[in-house]
Amino acid sequence: MNKYFLLLLSSLLFISIASAETIRIMPLGDSITEDWAFSDQYSPRPDSLKSGYRNYLWYALKAAKYDVDFVGSHKLGSAIRPAFDIDNEGWSGLKSTEVALSNRPPGGFYDRLIKYRPHIILIHLGTNDWSSSVGGIRSILNEIDNFEENYQFHVKVIVAKIINSREPNSIFSSFNKNLESLVRQRNADGDDVVLVDMEHGAGIYYDSRDFQDRIHPNNSGYRKMANVWFNALDKILKHDNYAFLVPVYHMLLN
Repeated sequence: MNKYFLLLLSSLLFISIASAETIRIMPLGDSITEDWAFSDQYSPRPDSLKSGYRNYLWYALKAAKYDVDFVGSHKLGSAIRPAFDIDNEGWSGLKSTEVALSNRPPGGFYDRLIKYRPHIILIHLGTNDWSSSVGGIRSILNEIDNFEENYQFHVKVIVAKIINSREPNSIFSSFNKNLESLVRQRNADGDDVVLVDMEHGAGIYYDSRDFQDRIHPNNSGYRKMANVWFNALDKILKHDNYAFLVPVYHMLLN
């Protein structure tokens, strides 16, 4: 059979499959994704009251009538109203290098890829690194590549330039510059990674208007983060009924 015909046939098959499937989105990050703040050290909020940007993103996706499912091992925000999908992979206090390790978080990031099979991963990690190195993000992308190859399952990754601190620190800006270079190189090598700019592109005010402490946004800041995620997801989700999320290369005969 003609190879190009096989490509067309495979594409049509996976368009049908992808169109009918709920798109699984994994919010991956640290305390900014989990919604932990320094005040929780002294007056801890219950997990049911933690939402961060996730509830605002969920509301926007549902208002746009996208069929999505947040996935992850953490469930945070069950008391928030309106209700939203509370699943996530927000790991307060962890560095990006720790998230990438096979034994941190417990069970390992790679095992979570196998369990939840996210179509899209939202990554906002690096705040806890206090380094300009993006080695942890590189390791996470390597784990995603390994999962894709081993399971023939395509993952779209959206990586954010991390927000800066309330009193902006050059180390975060240096991290973001290196992150931009990393994403450019990964895409040149065949990865499917989108870079979004949370540092300057979200319209965040680096003062008390958008921060509850020196690192963590308040609700206003989280809404702005959600807008950036939504704009990136909107471009992806309305494209060809999500069909591009599923690869067809493994369907072709050699």
